[in-house]
Amino acid sequence: MCDQPNCEFSELTIKPAARNDVLSDIIRVHLDHRPGTRAGEVVRVWIDDDHYIRGIARGAPKGVIYLDSILRQKLGVRSGKKYRLYIDKADFFDQLLWALSTSEPLPRIAAQLAVTSVALGFFGMCAGLLSIWIALAN
Repeated sequence: MCDQPNCEFSELTIKPAARNDVLSDIIRVHLDHRPGTRAGEVVRVWIDDDHYIRGIARGAPKGVIYLDSILRQKLGVRSGKKYRLYIDKADFFDQLLWALSTSEPLPRIAAQLAVTSVALGFFGMCAGLLSIWIALAN
């Protein structure tokens, strides 16, 4: 749900993404419709204040939002229709979830490797601490 004090939903017309934006989770929308975010940042697009998608912000003309068919399906919208949408910057957790589930393989694989590395590092640290505890107990 929108957690900003002054959530302003914008009436935006959904348009299909350009061919080079398909399967890259790019959300093209004008800067005025996504306050506080820059191009290249992960944003959340809210519909009905309870359902949202994540994607990478890029510029577009005012009054329209360009989404590929996968993002349109996830959001439950149809091309050519107007919807009340709210766009905000994704927090760290949403950025991580976007990276782990993006259609684009490069950031998805990098995020999976990062999560695996952190998990292995944590288990290694626990094993090291356990061995120190056992050594000091004897």
